[in-house]
Amino acid sequence: MPSAERPRLTYVVSRIGGDDGVSLEAMHWMRVLLRAGFPLQVVTGRVESGEPWRQLSAHGDVDVAVIAEADPDPRAERNQREFRGLFEQDQVADAFLERVARIRAALEAVVDRAHSPLLIAENFTLPWHHASLGQALAEVIRARGLAAISRGHDFPQDRPAYRWSALSQPVRDVARAMAIVADHVAHVAINTRDRDHYYRDLGIHEVTVVPNAVDVSASSFAPLPSERVGAVRRQLLGDRAGDYLALCPVRPVARKRVDVAVELVRRVAAAAPSPGLSLVVTHDTVDAPPAVLAPLRRAAGEAGVNLVFAVERAAARGAAPAFDVWDLYRAADLALYFSDFEGFGNALLECVASGLPLLVNEYEIYRRDIAPVGFDLPGVTIPASFTYDHFVAEGLAVYEQERVGDLPVQLDALVAEVRAVMGAKAPGEPLPAGPLRDRAEHNLGRVRDHFSYDVVERRLVSLIDGLLVAG
Repeated sequence: MPSAERPRLTYVVSRIGGDDGVSLEAMHWMRVLLRAGFPLQVVTGRVESGEPWRQLSAHGDVDVAVIAEADPDPRAERNQREFRGLFEQDQVADAFLERVARIRAALEAVVDRAHSPLLIAENFTLPWHHASLGQALAEVIRARGLAAISRGHDFPQDRPAYRWSALSQPVRDVARAMAIVADHVAHVAINTRDRDHYYRDLGIHEVTVVPNAVDVSASSFAPLPSERVGAVRRQLLGDRAGDYLALCPVRPVARKRVDVAVELVRRVAAAAPSPGLSLVVTHDTVDAPPAVLAPLRRAAGEAGVNLVFAVERAAARGAAPAFDVWDLYRAADLALYFSDFEGFGNALLECVASGLPLLVNEYEIYRRDIAPVGFDLPGVTIPASFTYDHFVAEGLAVYEQERVGDLPVQLDALVAEVRAVMGAKAPGEPLPAGPLRDRAEHNLGRVRDHFSYDVVERRLVSLIDGLLVAG
């Protein structure tokens, strides 16, 4: 279908505009759809005010409708009651069904105004804090026979307490009510594991994999001017602005394994104490419980590791941060991505798109869907026998215990990789011509060929055109 004839699509997402994974992923797809020529009617429960969303929503072909009843905020009492009822009390309460009915009525009003022939549902094939929105949306799709794409990337199976085998019958019923099996509904997974496991638990066997992506041509990945790099580093590191900067592009929660990054930096310093190496965590500490943060701060302090939480450092200086996460990518010297689990790993792609040398933990989706396309990324494999709880109990001394397996040997190999970066360039400077830059450019090529907006646009437009023609 020529882009000039593209119809308006309705895009339903529980919340939009923040730096949470659901918002960021929805905005990636929205950008792809807009550049393919589809006007968008966005329907959401909550709008946050992040700059990327302000820029996107200012596009002339984006309309936004907010259904406050569908706000998924996990801190809201009604959402806590809904969650407890489904997951802890094993019941579908009348209040839940009444809320579903109210949201459905509001959704139908928006769909009627937009006249959309196709609806995209972001992350609804699961019962979670927006279960009522998911159920209402499924009812509208069924009742109207709407062509729809249901995209899932945050599943109960990712939390051990909520694996399918452990879910109660009422919860399974709600999940199945959202999982429509019909020719006019296409299900999209972001990785092969979800396609092969969670969807099959729901009885869905026709699933298209469309991987997450980054816009490699975006200005946010272009090199920063040297004076800007210096300003960012001074605000982050203060009198240690001359250190090399290792970036952890993560939220400081347990599964992101910042403890492993702390241990690696400690080993680098032990191998060669000068020049210095600081460790910077990009994302806010608001969602991180004290049980995660306190052991990290204590271990880093005892080991002499300069551990910096970027947002806290900016707040301590009494002003809004003069940098964003994209500045941090481009002001860093290398990145460490040691997460135990990721639904995909957008930060990994972003590091590569920024040209950063990157060291990784080879988590499941990395092994299944990312590494096979030919990335050259030095890495480790954190043994399943070694959890964050072990680090909490014993601090960095846990790395002397048997439960960590050969991880210390693997980390020592990464020390050499870090030292190679430090030996090739000055802090804050770009990589010079040579093997390290060749590796970075090779990895960027892998992102461009397999995980770029061009790749997603081809797959997504093909899927949409097929549904519209069938309808």
